[in-house]
Amino acid sequence: MNALAIALIVSCFLASYLARGLKVLPVYFVLLPELIAGIALLIVLSRLVVGKRLQIDGRYLVFVALLLLTMAMGVVAQRVPAGAVVSGLRDYLPVLPLLLLGAAYPFTSRQIKTQLVVIGLLLLIQVPTAFHQRFFAFAHKMHTGDVVTGTTTNSGTLSVLMVSGVTVLTVMYLRRRLALMPLLVMTGFLLVPTMLNETKATLVMLPIAMLAPIFFMRRSEKPFRRLMPLVAVFVAIGAAFIGVYNAMIQHRNPDSSLQEFWFEGGVLDYVYKGSLEGDERVGRVDSVQIALRGISETPMRAAFGLGIGNVSSAQLPGFEGAYAHYYDAYKISFTQITMLLWNLGYMGIIVYALLFYAVFRDAVLLARGSGKDAMLGQIWAPIVMIAAMCMFYKAILTNQEFIYPFMFYAGIVARRAHAVRQERRAVRRGIATSAAEEVWRPASALVRQ
Repeated sequence: MNALAIALIVSCFLASYLARGLKVLPVYFVLLPELIAGIALLIVLSRLVVGKRLQIDGRYLVFVALLLLTMAMGVVAQRVPAGAVVSGLRDYLPVLPLLLLGAAYPFTSRQIKTQLVVIGLLLLIQVPTAFHQRFFAFAHKMHTGDVVTGTTTNSGTLSVLMVSGVTVLTVMYLRRRLALMPLLVMTGFLLVPTMLNETKATLVMLPIAMLAPIFFMRRSEKPFRRLMPLVAVFVAIGAAFIGVYNAMIQHRNPDSSLQEFWFEGGVLDYVYKGSLEGDERVGRVDSVQIALRGISETPMRAAFGLGIGNVSSAQLPGFEGAYAHYYDAYKISFTQITMLLWNLGYMGIIVYALLFYAVFRDAVLLARGSGKDAMLGQIWAPIVMIAAMCMFYKAILTNQEFIYPFMFYAGIVARRAHAVRQERRAVRRGIATSAAEEVWRPASALVRQ
């Protein structure tokens, strides 16, 4: 089973890159992660058939049920073409077996450690790949960092993954598994791709990755003793990021800088173009506004959107949605919030909010516990925060490199948090039973006393 998990992780990072990027594998290899997700579904079903239960909180089952119901209602209400439904299902359905696999199978701590080592190696590969893309493969496009994607789908996803890797390093430092100087060097190394692809959101994600983990430790472990060294590393890395970014941006706009972007109104112009007021450009906030206006025409649209796949374009004939022309015109892929509103309506936002709440709650439970899973929870809680923030930044739920491992480990965290709750309930029942036996001792025993 561990081999299947590792194969899933490796295929998410490399299958599309090798098939479409380098073209050294047949293009059909891009379907490998989805094939593994199908195998995961069969494994989950086989375990249920033989009587194994899902060790998971009921909130996750409610999430799965509501997501399936929301998709079905949108498809029926909007009469989505069959081809578009198939296309839309590929974005949302394969991740569900991965969530349930993490909850159904008892992966050991050693197996999870092996998986994290594999992820670490894959993240390290991104650095030389990004360097080659920026200065060699796309040297003629020095005016943009969007071409620096590593082995992932896009530059934004690459940055989210690299910052998530920094979260792991930070937790290792807080738990005295990593010294300060290696933390500084390795953090700087992992963030090189985010500097080369000019991801401005790094300065928003990085504080969460480096400072949030300290708040998810037990006070008895005295985590705040390491706060100042962490702040020093954060400031040093932040200064390096600003310097490299300002050097890279000169190829596009010699008069621009990161300071101007954040403090002189650049950020507002970046996310909001004023498309509803007549501007032809569409920013991230504009895309959400357009989606809200578009689905508010009828109550069913508002609740369930236009249906999965109904606003997506396709390379193959017959798989386009009825509103595929919206995709580019309204920048539907700009943010995940935009995609959810168009595809699943307000219910889509509610359903995924439930998922993020459940995962975050379980991660915090593990992080503040005293067991061996505390480190896993401490890593996962900030990553959930980063993922939730990135819903307004990128369409991360459709990027296999991020969402497939995310859902898989969400299942593992859910299973272990469920075990902790069961253990606590058993302890409380034992105490209650002992107290009841003390109160209801036989009268003969009282007489003997």
